Amino acid sequence: MKRMVLYCVVLHLLEWGIFLLSDLYEEHNGSPGTAIVYGEIVLPLISAAALCLMYRFFRKRIAFGKSWLCSLLLAGFWFVLCGFAIIAELALIDIDNFPIYQHGGDCGWFLNGIEYIFFPICNLVIGCGTMMIFSLVLAIIAYRKQKKENRGA
Repeated sequence: MKRMVLYCVVLHLLEWGIFLLSDLYEEHNGSPGTAIVYGEIVLPLISAAALCLMYRFFRKRIAFGKSWLCSLLLAGFWFVLCGFAIIAELALIDIDNFPIYQHGGDCGWFLNGIEYIFFPICNLVIGCGTMMIFSLVLAIIAYRKQKKENRGA
């Protein structure tokens, strides 16, 4: 389980690094929408796919009798990591301190920096949602398999 936590933390840190680099590019080159597209659409989808791959990797290595428990555990780890990120971002926004300097000024910039709160929320919803749906599907499959075996016996 230590590896599972470590891999989730590394995946989360890599996502934040890519997100911060895309926001840095957006703020310094003036190309709007880069951080929003990567941070709220692409990166959470990539994390959901990576969590599914981690499930396949850890399914055989963890001593759980049920495979859906492994996916539920991954969803729980991801929920906790994203929860910490949301709390950290809310604390940074509260003191008006962003990791990347946000340009201010005219009325077009009043929501500049909002992607810092939407990224962890989208990451939480998409990542945990995918793993919860995955866990539900695995539990239904296991239930039907057990029901089929009970009928045959």
